[in-house]
Amino acid sequence: MEISAFVTVLFFVIALTFHLYGHVLRQRYIYTQANCCDMTWSLTEYNLLYSSDRKKYNLYHWKDARDPRSCPSGKLVMYIPGHWGSYTQARSLGAHGIGLTGRSKSSRDERSMIHRLQSQNGTSADVKDFFYNVYTVDFNDEGSALHAYRLYDQIEFVRESLVKIVKHASCGSGVNDEKRGVILVGHSMGGLVAKAMLTHTDAEYTIEGIITLATPHYSIPYPIDGTVLEFQKSKIHTFFSQQPSQGEKCAAIISIAGGWRDELIPPSVTQVNVRQDDAGNNLAQNSISLLASNISQLNEPSDQHIAGIDHRAIVWCHNLLASVKRIIHVVSTQSVKGNKDSSCAETIKLVKNSFQSDPSYSNVEGRDDYSFKKLYDNEEMMLKASLGFTQW
Repeated sequence: MEISAFVTVLFFVIALTFHLYGHVLRQRYIYTQANCCDMTWSLTEYNLLYSSDRKKYNLYHWKDARDPRSCPSGKLVMYIPGHWGSYTQARSLGAHGIGLTGRSKSSRDERSMIHRLQSQNGTSADVKDFFYNVYTVDFNDEGSALHAYRLYDQIEFVRESLVKIVKHASCGSGVNDEKRGVILVGHSMGGLVAKAMLTHTDAEYTIEGIITLATPHYSIPYPIDGTVLEFQKSKIHTFFSQQPSQGEKCAAIISIAGGWRDELIPPSVTQVNVRQDDAGNNLAQNSISLLASNISQLNEPSDQHIAGIDHRAIVWCHNLLASVKRIIHVVSTQSVKGNKDSSCAETIKLVKNSFQSDPSYSNVEGRDDYSFKKLYDNEEMMLKASLGFTQW
């Protein structure tokens, strides 16, 4: 009996030691250097375009006060916030879209960028001369993860808003075919709303690509209501486990995980489901999962950077949003021909190549090992033990 009690106490002491040391590692690798993100600066304006009569939802057009254009040109991008998220989170995404992101830019550089906004259409093959326009939806800071009916309401409003932004971009001259393609950027649960838009068809717009930031594609770690899980299973997983028919539009999906600093959405659940045929064979890849730390341009790379970006910072981090612009550029300039998954696979390949060919970025593989490659195995195990994730 005494031996049994001694073993129990010893086991408890060892477990407690591992747990406490894990917290030390969290302090060292996760809560240091404030995410290593730079700020994005802009003179932000939000112009109301549309309000829902049934729900207190709104659609805004993001604009910088220095932007002289009365009619938006360039690619159309819509930002969709997540659970308790705000439409104002689109600020950094919008600033990168027009290239006016830093307060330290010289007046000459600023004048040059403003001139390009006036004289070009934003469809340059060079990412430096490429620009896009951001629209953002306001769900009134709604908790979309609390019940599925809120997700369905948001999906319907996004569908209505997509029609509105295409009309707004035409500037009263009728719909321009060049502007009918839209790229969606969703944060957290907003990424699931964006992904669900592929189950809808509309003659007014085409979803060319979806970029998600810390979105739980695979499963929701902390489900509050069973209807949310049913939504993910019936609306998302069922559709994306089937081979697309000839009538469906192919859209590349790029999922970006915050990393270990994101204590709400672990990297493992951000991986997008792979489409399979009836025999269970994987079809051509139309999606890719990336770590924020792999594709962020960091000023002084160190061991702390591999911890990634937390759940909130991922929407404003200047270093990451510059890479998101690069992805938008690739998706926008890649001509998706037909409705076959091979077109999406080519887009995904180009996204990977755009980072792999640039020495300023870390190794980008997609669906890689999300563990800390610079940590010893025992440290990694204890760090995981101190984190609140239910699955990895």
